[in-house]
Amino acid sequence: QAQMRAQLATPSNLAEGPLFATTLYRLAEQQWAWFIAVHHIAIDGFGLSLLCQRVASWYEALCAGEQPAPCRYASQQQLLAEEAAYQDSPRAARDRDFFTQQLAGVENPASLSRRPAQGHGPTYRFEQRLAGRQWQALVARASRSACHPYSLLLAAVACYVQRMSGAGEVVLGIPLMGRLGSAAADTPCMKVNVVPLRIELSDTSRVGELLTQVERQFAALRRHQGCRQEWLQQRQPGQPLFGPQVNLMPFARTLSVGEGHGAVRGEAQVLAAGPVEECAFYFSEEAGAITLTLETHQGRFSQQESERHLARLVAYLAAWSEAGDEALAVRLPLLLPCEQAELARWNQTDHLLPTTTLSALLAEGLAAADQSAIALECGAERWSVAELRQRTRQLASYLAGRGVGPGCRVAVVIPRSPELILAQQAIMAVGAVYVPVDPDYPVERIGYILASSDPALVLTSHTLQMPLDVAAPLVCLDAPGVAEQLATIELATIAPCNLPAPKPQDPAYIIYTSGSTGRPKGVVVSHGAIVNRLCWMQHQYPIGPADRVLQKTPAGFDVSIWEFFWPVMTGARLVLAKPGGHKDPAYLAGLIEQAGITTLHFVPSMLQIFVAQAEPARCHAPRQVFCSGEALPAELVQRWYGAFSAPLHNLYGPTEAAVDVTWYPCRADESVTSVPIGYPVWNTAIHILDPQLQPVPPGVAGELWIGGVQVAEGYFGQPELTAERFIANP
Repeated sequence: QAQMRAQLATPSNLAEGPLFATTLYRLAEQQWAWFIAVHHIAIDGFGLSLLCQRVASWYEALCAGEQPAPCRYASQQQLLAEEAAYQDSPRAARDRDFFTQQLAGVENPASLSRRPAQGHGPTYRFEQRLAGRQWQALVARASRSACHPYSLLLAAVACYVQRMSGAGEVVLGIPLMGRLGSAAADTPCMKVNVVPLRIELSDTSRVGELLTQVERQFAALRRHQGCRQEWLQQRQPGQPLFGPQVNLMPFARTLSVGEGHGAVRGEAQVLAAGPVEECAFYFSEEAGAITLTLETHQGRFSQQESERHLARLVAYLAAWSEAGDEALAVRLPLLLPCEQAELARWNQTDHLLPTTTLSALLAEGLAAADQSAIALECGAERWSVAELRQRTRQLASYLAGRGVGPGCRVAVVIPRSPELILAQQAIMAVGAVYVPVDPDYPVERIGYILASSDPALVLTSHTLQMPLDVAAPLVCLDAPGVAEQLATIELATIAPCNLPAPKPQDPAYIIYTSGSTGRPKGVVVSHGAIVNRLCWMQHQYPIGPADRVLQKTPAGFDVSIWEFFWPVMTGARLVLAKPGGHKDPAYLAGLIEQAGITTLHFVPSMLQIFVAQAEPARCHAPRQVFCSGEALPAELVQRWYGAFSAPLHNLYGPTEAAVDVTWYPCRADESVTSVPIGYPVWNTAIHILDPQLQPVPPGVAGELWIGGVQVAEGYFGQPELTAERFIANP
């Protein structure tokens, strides 16, 4: 095998030859291996089978003491004259017109590989024999639709490529012998022609109609197979004509010489069938069974991917053999049992949590903390835990006195400041719904959020440099009158029963989407959802009184939710960046050093700037850094670890869930081209589905769907859109 592969890897000199090499290996007393290496420019697979048959006839004649039959091969001159006559014929023009129309509008044929084309290179080759019963089931299924079994194989492979790639149509490369009516029918030579077969598929394609369609298209393809692939490729330079190849080989792989005791039996084993730019499926029928071989380019597929494709297609063909005419092709099962188990294992995230609310967690966290410890730091201003508790109870009592309680929405339009934290804590304390509004938003967006959320009250600050056009009452927390009124509320007069408790299913906050796909939508997130998220984070990345958490994310983005509430519930110190400070890397580096920040978050675009400008020596305190909000480039991860020592973690989650739903620990020694979004958090399921909401195999592109406790309740005031986007688990 090693000698054979070395021979195959040796380039041929096309100008001087030789194009053909052969070796006879003696493996045992009665076992031999005849190795043939021949350049594809000289002969094709069918030509080799003719050559082997000719050698067998000589062997048989010599063993019988007879003269071999005369050679009836056509001459090279005959074949060239035949080809020249075709190129100048009306038939050639019709064939070219046929394929020109077939390829109109095709730009990037569907591929099974997400890696870019790399030219020719070494390949993996795997094969699996379908037993007689499996093959006969496919033959019977094709017969029920009055089509040839090969049409069924083509249809199944096309649907497989479509399901795996997500493409709307598939163009397969089909090698055809090109020998019908030709002198080459009985002559070893290079005549095969790989032509494109374009198959349009849709979500409503049914098995029966698809088989009929492919049968018709395949017949048309064979009628026009004289148009050479080389001619077509010249008209699409630099662009592939097709994706995967499907080679239907009706000629035998076995060879028999003689009869009885002296008979010799041989079996062909193909080590290489020519260059493979992506992948090629070979179907070889013989003795009532069929052998499926898959050859893949090693630069575009791993060995495991190749083995999985072969096993998956074999299972997929079994599903086709059992499918009725009306069955939807896109609904036939695609995943292997091992893949189903793998996906189920990834989503084993069940974790028992106490039935509680964010309101309760915050109150318990403040009560359990050292009352003299600093809970909140903003510039020179510092509030102790006791002071934050007192102010929270006073404002909560004030809000309750104005009828604010569970289910009431309270909008907060306050720049980053202690008053912002106070507003959030008090809203949670009375069980109301927090509606954050970033003061830096355009006036129109602020107005839209305030109008559409219909708050019972709007909390604001005198530092806000704009009028708020809203029907709800406005309360300016740092206005002299309000501040004095709050300070006079005696804690002893606040009865616990006057502070209503929300339930886990009640909404905790409503946060608005960016509006990039239309008008911003208010996403309703329950207490149970955000409790799950925060408890998971405390388990995975624990913080405590020794930690300093930097709050720099604008309040309108959901990342700010954990920045605001996680430190308070765990006894860590919450350090606020100055308004606008989140945009200044030099300021942030100074604050990280001065405040001893241990935990902080960046969006990747800001991390890019920070890494480029910050001095690593000033940022030694952080022990964990989080990224989310955008795709995290792999190159940025390496740059981070080249300058800083703190572990970097990639988080992902849409606004329609409680902040983040997946996590991934980035490693300094990891070599990846794209950073994964990682693993699901507690009590959360992550599904990658096709357009039919069917799971796709691992590594295949699809749409990400989220299930579990952290999924939001829906869009506020938009029941129709909620019903459309938030669906039952299929």
